[in-house]
Amino acid sequence: MNPQQQAQKLAEMYTDIAENEGAYFERSDWGTEWKKSKDCPSLNIDMECWRVHVPPKKQVIDLSVLIESQIDCEFSDRGQQWHVDKLKEIEYGEVEPYVNAEATYMKCRPRMNHLHAWQGGDCPLAEGLNVRLWLRNGHTFETLHCEERDWVSKGHDSIIAFEILGLSENWQWPWDAD
Repeated sequence: MNPQQQAQKLAEMYTDIAENEGAYFERSDWGTEWKKSKDCPSLNIDMECWRVHVPPKKQVIDLSVLIESQIDCEFSDRGQQWHVDKLKEIEYGEVEPYVNAEATYMKCRPRMNHLHAWQGGDCPLAEGLNVRLWLRNGHTFETLHCEERDWVSKGHDSIIAFEILGLSENWQWPWDAD
C-alpha cells in the first residue's frame, strides 16, 4: 500500500469511528484474533493489523401491533410507575404519542413479567421481544421472536400463555431511539 492509499484508508477508518456510535478500533498482531485496542492506527504502521468494529444498529420495536392484539400494556411518563391498560392509538411525532382510554403517555410497552393467557390466533407481539411460552402439554420455553412459533391453536402443543421477558439483543424501545 503506497502512502497515499494508506492515508486514504486511515481517513476512512477515522470517519467510521466518528460516524458510528460505539465503534472502536480492533488490532490483530498476527492476523488471527482481533481485540479491542486502546491505541489507534497512524500512517507509519501496517494497516492490515487494524480494523474498525462497528456494532450493529439497534432496531426499534414496532408497538403498533399492540393496538390490534389488545394485550395488556404498561404506560409511563417521566419516570412514573408503570400502570396497565390497552394501547388505543399511537400519535406519531407527539411528545406523548401513546394513547389509552384515559390519557396520553411518553412510554408504552407490552406488559412485562406477567402471564398473558392466549386463546390462539396470530402472534400478538412485535418482533424483537424475548418471550417465554407455555404450551398445553405443560412444557415452557423461551424464544427470541414470536414468528418462530405457530400461534394458532393445534392440540397438545398449542400455546396457552406467554410472558414477555424483555428486549432481544440489538433492539430498543421507540423512546430510546435517536
